[in-house]
Amino acid sequence: MHAEEEAAELLISIESNWVKMETQIEIMKRIAGGLNKRLRDMQSQVLSQLEGKLKTASLIIEQLMNEKRADEIAKSYKWKHDNCDIATMVKGLEGMRVSKKARYVSKRSALYLIVDEIEKWQARYDPTWIWIMQMSIGGIDEELSKQEKKSKCDQIPIIIAAKGIRDAVRATQDVKIRDQGTIWIDADDLDLDPMYVANSSVQISTLEDKNEMVLIDTMICNPAANANSTVKEVRNLGRILAEVDPSTFGLLKCRGVIKVPKAPSSAPESLWDFKFIFDIPRQLSNPQSLRAVLLSGTSYPLEERLELAKKLTSSILFIHTVQFVHKNVRPETIVIFQNEHSKIGAPFLAGFEQFRLEIGNTILAGDDMWEHNLCNILFHFPINYADYVDFRSPSKSSRDSSRN
Repeated sequence: MHAEEEAAELLISIESNWVKMETQIEIMKRIAGGLNKRLRDMQSQVLSQLEGKLKTASLIIEQLMNEKRADEIAKSYKWKHDNCDIATMVKGLEGMRVSKKARYVSKRSALYLIVDEIEKWQARYDPTWIWIMQMSIGGIDEELSKQEKKSKCDQIPIIIAAKGIRDAVRATQDVKIRDQGTIWIDADDLDLDPMYVANSSVQISTLEDKNEMVLIDTMICNPAANANSTVKEVRNLGRILAEVDPSTFGLLKCRGVIKVPKAPSSAPESLWDFKFIFDIPRQLSNPQSLRAVLLSGTSYPLEERLELAKKLTSSILFIHTVQFVHKNVRPETIVIFQNEHSKIGAPFLAGFEQFRLEIGNTILAGDDMWEHNLCNILFHFPINYADYVDFRSPSKSSRDSSRN
């Protein structure tokens, strides 16, 4: 790639990220009065980090512009981020002189590093921004609706997703809202040919046209559960998961849910099992469970392991934000796909077998395998916890169990 083309692509990438961030920040500024002091302070600190990165990027970009313009802007140390300014710079790069090309080559690594840092900042900021957008703060609905009214090409996906999630959560709480589309789908419409992922309960299927893959996450309904409530909770969770952005939350987008009637001999006729069908982004491949990754014994860089943990934290934060509890987080319910960005791959939380409403009652659905009960409180383990833990005194264990 020629130096001017590469520089132009970097500028366009920075502009694309900036337009997205600028819109998110403008919405945050307008609703800031409804945030408590702690959240306002946190936002101030996070945005000051972004400001420093953008200033560094601006100074590097200025050096790629003509000397006269660079001198003028350097005096104010300020770069105007708008489409016209970017378009002017990109056009100017088309006839980049040899001296400017040499200048670009010397600054290329630094510019790439800044772009990478801004994208990482954005990945950390987005989950928190979405979380705040779900709060009961005046003005949020109006701000998100403004984005939805824009033309398709001008809409920013994460803002549209925030509105979709907000609307879906509201629909789960208000029985009067009926404008939500159905989440139920027919198994015959998909022509599934499932295969189990090793060391996991989920399945993968290639659809009939061979161009799409889906993940199938089966929920076996507990006979002790209320059938009507379970159907409503599955429907509501499916609607919310249909709005997620996989790259932001580490959760796959739900295409729909299939109802599977239980055999009459094993349960009441009204009781169903459910298959959540999740779309797999086309750039992902070779799914395997985190358990399989751990059993492989492969060593991965500490930075990538920490990044995996942070992504899973974002997944769990999202589930809690929309007022559900997963109750089944373990290596077997985390599916990792190969991608171009890391050696470990991209992790996604699945295994919605035991989820419930945050305010719902538990039905004590554990079994006698302690590794399946990592998310259950100790008092509900149908095993002797002391058999596995010998470094706590009986009195402390009793106190913790009763407190939980």
